[in-house]
Amino acid sequence: FSFFVSTEYKPVSWINIRPGLRFVKNSIYDAPPVIPSLNTLFTINNEFALRAAYALGYRAPALRELYFEFLDANHAIYGNPDLKAEKSRSFNASLVYSKLLQNNRRHTAEAGGFHNYFNNLISIGADPNDNGKNIYINIEENKTTGFSAKTRIQTQNWQAGVGGIMLGRYNRFNGENFDGKDIPEFNWTP
Repeated sequence: FSFFVSTEYKPVSWINIRPGLRFVKNSIYDAPPVIPSLNTLFTINNEFALRAAYALGYRAPALRELYFEFLDANHAIYGNPDLKAEKSRSFNASLVYSKLLQNNRRHTAEAGGFHNYFNNLISIGADPNDNGKNIYINIEENKTTGFSAKTRIQTQNWQAGVGGIMLGRYNRFNGENFDGKDIPEFNWTP
């Protein structure tokens, strides 16, 4: 069971602070009793706003990840009753520009970044006892980080936009040397 409560606090007209608390009770996994989050909005002026958020996370394994088997011509994925619950910390921020143009068109542009840290991330991996099988596993430590940008023009009848992201995935072998090359902390892909 979980219960979420949130409130909104505006100390001045241009700052909006929204803290939240999630209360969790799990009969099988040792869930943290309280999981906090904090979302903020800073309205710089009529065209610019800055958003920032920080949150802790918790996820117990789903029944399919614990016990189900998925078998077909291309897959052999088995549940793992020894899975641990995921815990995470996440931070994201973005700067948003929005302007009303002539003929009731709106132009919006946004640039942002994020960083996520996971402990015991639940994923699919090779069964160490049988290479032909995949099982749900816990990844002890995992991180993702990245940057994004997007822009959009919209009218009452249509909208067009373009955007992109640079995603960095954590490499637990960072700092080691492989074939004369140092392995970076993050592998980056667009």
